[in-house]
Amino acid sequence: MLENSLSVFSSISLTDVLVFIVPFVLAVLVDLLTHKSGHKITMGNALLWSIIWVLCSAAFGYYIWLSRGAEAGSSMRQAMCSRRPWRWTTFLPST
Repeated sequence: MLENSLSVFSSISLTDVLVFIVPFVLAVLVDLLTHKSGHKITMGNALLWSIIWVLCSAAFGYYIWLSRGAEAGSSMRQAMCSRRPWRWTTFLPST
């Protein structure tokens, strides 16, 4: 039973993990360090950071599209744009 549960992860490569983890950790560090001074956040500053985070997520989606194919990229886009709940296993190739 445990082997069946973990078989979903067998298709995830080290590159896939690093492409997600490294930018995620860097994003958290950048976010924490740039807002450490406690200065007032302006609307323009908030807009700039929002654009940066949206571009980061789009870059990850593009990586999914390139590495997993158009179907996985399309599934990710549909899941992000729909209001219905989705499972992360949607993005993994079927075994």
